[in-house]
Amino acid sequence: LQDVVLARYAFLGHQGRVGGYTIEQTKRFGLLDLIQIFLKESREGMQKLRQSIQINAIDAALRTAHTLKGASLPLGALPFSQACARLEIAMRKKELDQVLPLMQDI
Repeated sequence: LQDVVLARYAFLGHQGRVGGYTIEQTKRFGLLDLIQIFLKESREGMQKLRQSIQINAIDAALRTAHTLKGASLPLGALPFSQACARLEIAMRKKELDQVLPLMQDI
């Protein structure tokens, strides 16, 4: 993760959110908890995304891609967020032939 992201979480902690922990402390527990939650929820989201695409439920897939994109940004998972954004754009533009190749990027 980028230092600026870690610094932001440390600052939020200083404001009372997680008790004013330093960047190193945030790396050890506060941020790690958030990352674990993100990993669990993103695995579930990816499963939902695959299932939605398999049954051609494009609206549900689009919402899930959007959610995954937004959830990954605050943690600095930029490549994942960007891949989800490309997938979301393709579905919004109805470029359905691009969906499966873009899924490979995720």
